[in-house]
Amino acid sequence: MTDKKPPSIRKEFCEIAKFGNKRTDPYRWLRDNDWQTVLHDPASLAPEIRKHIDAENQYFNESAKDFSAFTASVAKEMKNRLSPRDASIPERDSAYEYWSEYRPGENYRVYMQKNVTTGMQRILLDADKESAGKKFFDVAQLTHSPDHQTVAYMVDCEGAGNFSLKFRDVETGLDLPETLVNTKGQVIWSTDSSQ
Repeated sequence: MTDKKPPSIRKEFCEIAKFGNKRTDPYRWLRDNDWQTVLHDPASLAPEIRKHIDAENQYFNESAKDFSAFTASVAKEMKNRLSPRDASIPERDSAYEYWSEYRPGENYRVYMQKNVTTGMQRILLDADKESAGKKFFDVAQLTHSPDHQTVAYMVDCEGAGNFSLKFRDVETGLDLPETLVNTKGQVIWSTDSSQ
C-alpha cells in the first residue's frame, strides 16, 4: 500500500438555506457554479477544481495499484456467475417478437426482432459493435415504431447522462439523419409511426 497521503483540501464555509433549513457546506467551492455547462464541456471546469480532482484521482490510482489483481479476480468471478447467453423474454407485438440478449464474452446487449410468421430474425442494434472505440457507451432505451419499420434508441457516449436520441431503419440497419442531442425521458411513438 502506498505511503502517500491524500491531497489536502481547504475548507471554505458556505451557508445554504433551503426548504426552511440551514446547513453549512465547507466544500461547496468544489461545485462549479456553472456545473451544467461542465457536464457538456468538461474542459470548462474551473482550473482550481480541476487541479484538486486530478490530485485526488492520482492519489486513488496510486493507492489502488496494490489491489489491481484482487479487483480483476472479483470482476472475473462476478462475470463467471452470469449466464453466458443471458436474454430477456421475447415480447410479442403483432407479427413480431422483440428481445435483447448478451453474447458469450461480450459486454453489451444485442437487440433483436423476429417475424413470427416467417421466422426471420434481425439485429436491430448490436451495442457491442456500436461501442467499439468509445471510452463510455450506454443504451438507455430502444423502442420500435408501431409499423415495426423504425427503432428509436437513446445512447450516451460521454458518461454524463447526455443522451442522444437516434432513429434506425429496421430494413437497412442504418441510422436516419435525424438526431436529438442532450435529451432524457421516454420515447413514445405516434400511432401512425410518423413521430
